[in-house]
Amino acid sequence: MSDYLQVVYNKELRPYTEYPQKLIQHLFNAFQMKEGMKILEPGCGRGEHLRIFQDLGLEVYGLDISPEAPKLADDLNISVCNLESGKITFL
Repeated sequence: MSDYLQVVYNKELRPYTEYPQKLIQHLFNAFQMKEGMKILEPGCGRGEHLRIFQDLGLEVYGLDISPEAPKLADDLNISVCNLESGKITFL
C-alpha cells in the first residue's frame, strides 16, 4: 500500500492554495492566539497549517501516522505516531 500522503496530498491533484492561510488567520484571530503560544496538530500531513502557525509566532508540533510527514516538512517539529500502537508523547 502506498503512503497516504502521496495519494491525499499529491501536488498535481491537490496543489497548494490560499485556503490554509485564510483558515489559520481566522483561527488565530478567533481564538485570540498570541506569539509564543504552543499548538499541537494531530494528523498534520504535509505541515502546511503548522508552517503558517509558526510564521504567526507560535511554537508548533505535529503528529502524523505517516513516516513521510517529517520528510515533507523537515523544518517543522513533526513526530510519527500511531495511536493504535503507541502513545502521544506530548501528554
